[in-house]
Amino acid sequence: MKVGWIIADSLLIRSDSNFWNNPAIYVYSTMSGILLFNILWVVQIMVWAEYNVDYISLFHFNVLSKRHTIPLLNHNMLLLCLILINLIIYFGCTYDNSLTKRSFLAHWTPIILLMLCACYVAYNQLKSIKSDEEYKKVQLFNFQVIAHLLQAPFVDSSFRETFAADVLTSFAKIIYDGIFATCYVLSGSFLSSPSSGSKQHTLSNFGAHGIQCAPNDTVQNIAVLCICIPFTIRIMQCLRMWIMHGQYFLLPHPHLTNCLKYSTVIISVLLANFGFTGPLFYSFLAISTAYRWWWDVRIDWGLFDSPAESMKWNCGDNSRSIGDTHPFLRPTLLYINPVLYYIAIVLDLILRFIFIVSVTPQAFKFRHSNESTIFLGCLEIIRRAIWGLINVEHNYIKSRNNAIGVSGIENRETVANRLTQMTTRYDERLSELQSSLTLNPMMMTTFEIDNDDCDL
Repeated sequence: MKVGWIIADSLLIRSDSNFWNNPAIYVYSTMSGILLFNILWVVQIMVWAEYNVDYISLFHFNVLSKRHTIPLLNHNMLLLCLILINLIIYFGCTYDNSLTKRSFLAHWTPIILLMLCACYVAYNQLKSIKSDEEYKKVQLFNFQVIAHLLQAPFVDSSFRETFAADVLTSFAKIIYDGIFATCYVLSGSFLSSPSSGSKQHTLSNFGAHGIQCAPNDTVQNIAVLCICIPFTIRIMQCLRMWIMHGQYFLLPHPHLTNCLKYSTVIISVLLANFGFTGPLFYSFLAISTAYRWWWDVRIDWGLFDSPAESMKWNCGDNSRSIGDTHPFLRPTLLYINPVLYYIAIVLDLILRFIFIVSVTPQAFKFRHSNESTIFLGCLEIIRRAIWGLINVEHNYIKSRNNAIGVSGIENRETVANRLTQMTTRYDERLSELQSSLTLNPMMMTTFEIDNDDCDL
């Protein structure tokens, strides 16, 4: 509600408000994006636990129970309160340019937020080392995962590491804002009063002490290169898998084609940054975005599938085998309502196109307007959370199918051997009976088949 009030007050009530064009917004957009991911990660864990998706085995979390979501949620909610209170104070300080007595808060409110959050996170990290709390073990990123990501071409990647790299690709707008937030702090721009008239720093011109943080300069190019780092890591992982498995463009693991998917984003970002736009660029943007959407739905989610391609299995009361009842879906779904999958398909398509706008704002004339792009990074985090819910479900189904396939083969072999043994023993008993009848026809001989012969 408070955020809605700020948006309405800055956009509708005061049309001359320059709140969204203040460089300090980079600090809030960066921290809000990270916090939104943390909250949605907790939500994903709760959904997986509710529908019996064994995410603990998939991610190799070293936990003994699933009662770790409440502490995670409490920590993130406390950080959310800090950010909202701080944002309201900052908005109040910048709302009225005549309130010069509030200049200290106008200068230091974002910096105070950074210090409070940094101290709180550091405290919890130190506390978790001493107490070894389980909720810290279900976080997606830790030092080991980050180290493996940085060594991507030289080490094998587990499901957790490829999932983490995919999540990082959705942090493109957050990384972009984070670079400018860092420059805003290090350059001393926060020391310039938001109400200093002609000397006011805006998104198109801010910086101090010889460091210019505005777009069109070195910092802009650094931010664009940093956006490309997660996609490069993911490309390195795919190349590693291609070298290890030797698969080219064929399903189900087309590693080189996967490299192409991430390369299209890097090409789009670089072309937009250096001004190489035009009809061909926008056509390339549309085709590559549609291709990434198809990859999400077909490869990562296993949808658009035919019943013959998937093994039907039962995973408890929450699973359902739908066959041809609902077109374009898998035979096996763990989330009860199939309509949710159709909604996810449509949302993924829409948010995929919004994402490409957020990483190529120059091509869409959003270069200096946080008012237009501040929420785009959060939308991509929401899309990634939806993607993660269905992707983990799909990989769990595949792992169960593989396990059932192996045990099924073993069971068939066991049954065949058992039937052979039963047939042999039955023939032996029948021969004994015939021999007894031949020797003494008046004698009735019975025989019993052991109960364990029929126990398959």
